[in-house]
Amino acid sequence: MDKGKERTRINKQIDKLSSDINALKCRLENDNFVKKAPPKIIEESTKTLREHQTLLAALEKGLTVLE
Repeated sequence: MDKGKERTRINKQIDKLSSDINALKCRLENDNFVKKAPPKIIEESTKTLREHQTLLAALEKGLTVLE
């Protein structure tokens, strides 16, 4: 395994997840969105946010193992 390539791959995933997490947080913190969105959409967004945060933590841990 090429550690440099693996680090690059993981960092790309971390960047993408971080961006997605920020977008989800902004959406869920927007009062207009929360007031107008169906409860199912809010629930799905919250679930996706938790899943992304868990995956991000795992990727960051994996990255430290490579170093």
